[in-house]
Amino acid sequence: MENQPMGQANGTTGTRITVAEHMRACGTVVWLLHHALLNVGSEPSLRRGAHGATTLQVRQIIWLGPHRVRLSFPGRNGVRWDRVVNLDADVAPAIRGFVQGKRPRDRVFPIRCDHVNRYLRCAGGPSMHAQQLRTYHAGSYMELYLRHMEEARRKHKLTAGELKRIFRGIGARATDGTRRRLIGIAQEIAAAVVAEAKPRFEIPAFHHVAGTRPSKARRWRKAKIGALPFVASLLHATPRAVRKNDIDPRIVLSRCAQWGWDERSSREKNRWGEDGDAEWDEEWEEDRKAMGLA
Repeated sequence: MENQPMGQANGTTGTRITVAEHMRACGTVVWLLHHALLNVGSEPSLRRGAHGATTLQVRQIIWLGPHRVRLSFPGRNGVRWDRVVNLDADVAPAIRGFVQGKRPRDRVFPIRCDHVNRYLRCAGGPSMHAQQLRTYHAGSYMELYLRHMEEARRKHKLTAGELKRIFRGIGARATDGTRRRLIGIAQEIAAAVVAEAKPRFEIPAFHHVAGTRPSKARRWRKAKIGALPFVASLLHATPRAVRKNDIDPRIVLSRCAQWGWDERSSREKNRWGEDGDAEWDEEWEEDRKAMGLA
């Protein structure tokens, strides 16, 4: 049954693959989604020139060592991905097997995003899909950053205004003393997050190494240091897009309300109303327990 051919490789390479190869490809892609935080990739995005895990090309994987690769490719919204990832001992040979004998512009994996979603639904239930991994990690990193922000608030006696600036991001090229102090605190927080989370990929050094500045800051990141820019750099998205699409707003709003300001957008105010806080706080506690964050 394992070696039963599945017909054409789902419209990607035109070759026949076995069930075992299909499952191996799905498992490898899910590893990349979970540990490298890649987008899953889709055919419509590929037609617009944006790649993801399922649409990676052979030339976009640069081997830096036996278990270390650089992924370099154009992503969604024109954002260029350039991420160094440390692979597990069983993932590296799997990827090498998929790229072996292929040309530089060939796709690495013989699957599409809908196959990955079906694979995830078999493992996680009928409502599971690839985007939820991205949302889960965005929320987890943001909650971790906010927890360390609370510790920094007590340690450095930060005001609500200073916390707001760290949350939204401070210009990394700031020269005045106050902003440089806040940048140092933001880098201290990011270093604590990196030490606790132990990500499998390299994070831009200027987020968590004191005294460093981005040499060629991308326009989408606007060379800022803080909670939203930090999570945005992990997902290779803009801080605004991350805040709107990838993070459950209840993670942010409850903590910001505790610190003394209302971070809700007009859309969120219209959705929940001025008196809806207690109801969604209760819902959020249930969601946190379900995700294992409580």
